[in-house]
Amino acid sequence: RTAVLFPTITWDSALFEKHVAFTGVFDWIDRTIEYFKKHPEYQLIIRAHPAESLLPGSLRESVAAYIAHHHPDLTKNILVVPSDMPVSSYRLMDLSQCGLVYASSTGMELGVRGVPTLVAGEVHFRRKGFTIDVDNVSTYAWQLDAAMSGRAPMRTEDIIEGARRYAYFSFFRT
Repeated sequence: RTAVLFPTITWDSALFEKHVAFTGVFDWIDRTIEYFKKHPEYQLIIRAHPAESLLPGSLRESVAAYIAHHHPDLTKNILVVPSDMPVSSYRLMDLSQCGLVYASSTGMELGVRGVPTLVAGEVHFRRKGFTIDVDNVSTYAWQLDAAMSGRAPMRTEDIIEGARRYAYFSFFRT
């Protein structure tokens, strides 16, 4: 079973004062990596935001560089896809059984595909009924366990319906 983590660009204004359970994106990434190190039966793919390689100055806080520096001992079940790697994020979504986002709109896109998605930051689609909202660091591992083992608290059909309705509202009505 595979989870894909989609971090936002770490200096994105969408992250300003959007922390809920974690002190920031890097805290969330650190705790997620530690979880997967303890669970070699699951795979984690971290897809660095493609804009890190495209926008001038974006590499100043590269997720891939941060992970390489702070987690040089990654286990075989954890893969980091650098921002300049020509890998489709949508293909990764289709391969995953669990999505992990902080404040990325990929959370809605995962939902439209029926992928149970844990949302760690305060983002506009949080608490809309199609995501698993992380409110507390102490319950994060339990929520990951449930999603990774296939015991997500909602049915695939409900995730898809809720995400489609909200995406339609978000993109065409507001």
